[in-house]
Amino acid sequence: MRLHIMPAVLTSLAFVLGGCAVVPPQQQSVPLPASALRADAGRVGVAMSVVPRADTVFPGAGHGLCLASAAYRHSLLTNHVHVLSPRDMPVLKERAASLVAARGATPVLLADALDLETLPDFGGVMAGTPGVARKDFRSFKELQRLDKLLVIQIDSLGVARGYGADCVADAEPRAVFDGAAYLVDLKTNALQWYHPVHVAREIDGNWDAWPKYPHLDTAFFQALQQGKDELLRPLQ
Repeated sequence: MRLHIMPAVLTSLAFVLGGCAVVPPQQQSVPLPASALRADAGRVGVAMSVVPRADTVFPGAGHGLCLASAAYRHSLLTNHVHVLSPRDMPVLKERAASLVAARGATPVLLADALDLETLPDFGGVMAGTPGVARKDFRSFKELQRLDKLLVIQIDSLGVARGYGADCVADAEPRAVFDGAAYLVDLKTNALQWYHPVHVAREIDGNWDAWPKYPHLDTAFFQALQQGKDELLRPLQ
């Protein structure tokens, strides 16, 4: 059965989706030096960003009516993805602190989730150069009496389905996880380590098995676990 979408609905959806934030270009990877977390590294704060709600994304759909059409056609899927809950995320921060301690440094767990949107952009002479954090973390040095800050950043998780130039889906949905782990020198805001992670996991079985989507759920939690493991892998 052909799905008809009223122009008024598409226009309103396009207006809402057009206000979504644009993700900045990804930082370049920075390998973790063996000396970065040894005993003389001092006090290392361990923080986790605010974990976003699981959601659907449609890369290639662009903006406007095409993106609105993709969102409309997958509205039931999106409603289901929204209720998926990331498991054991606080444990990830505790694991990171244990790995920091095993390397010799003194970990300091920061209890509050780190809202990166509220942090100022880094405006020093090195702003925008590779190897320097885009956000300014230097205030944590005095506020928390820290020497370095290890950040576990979760950018997005959920389900992605690619679209072609003709505004037709050209791929099956995949469970996705995007994030990064990095270490900031709080004297200079330089990145001593930056490890981006992207996981895209295929869904075994029918992804659209409404209403419970069991195969999609399995892929989602597998991608979530794989992403969490990969974030901390270089610390081990």
